[in-house]
Amino acid sequence: MKILHIILLLFTILFVFDACKKKATEEPPKPKTPKEMLSKTWRISRVTINGSVDNVRDYSGYRITFSSNGTYNVVLGGSPITILTHFDNTGTWELTDNNTAILFDKSTNKENKMPFSNLTETSFSVRFRANDKANSDYAIDFVPA
Repeated sequence: MKILHIILLLFTILFVFDACKKKATEEPPKPKTPKEMLSKTWRISRVTINGSVDNVRDYSGYRITFSSNGTYNVVLGGSPITILTHFDNTGTWELTDNNTAILFDKSTNKENKMPFSNLTETSFSVRFRANDKANSDYAIDFVPA
């Protein structure tokens, strides 16, 4: 009987030790980089102009895809806004300014830098002044499409 208890105790110790060893060697997943978080298709979830949410115009068709290979593609889908779009709606992108801005079409005549904020895997925002008569202040929120 005593031998049976010793054997059970040894098996218990080995089982616990083995379980602890496996947990200790498993590494937690690495957090995604800003580039990895941006590399997907996004849609506009809200547009604010001069502090007021724009509920009049339809932005639902707008899509921008940031590919991990450094290219982007914009589909306006009838959206009245042309932010982040240029002559042909495609080009290259990279992160600059310590991962706080997107540089579009570096070293071309379409080069444009767009600061962004609040980047997570499920949202980010851009803010800019438009080149319109009112010099409007835009804030645009994006979510995955």
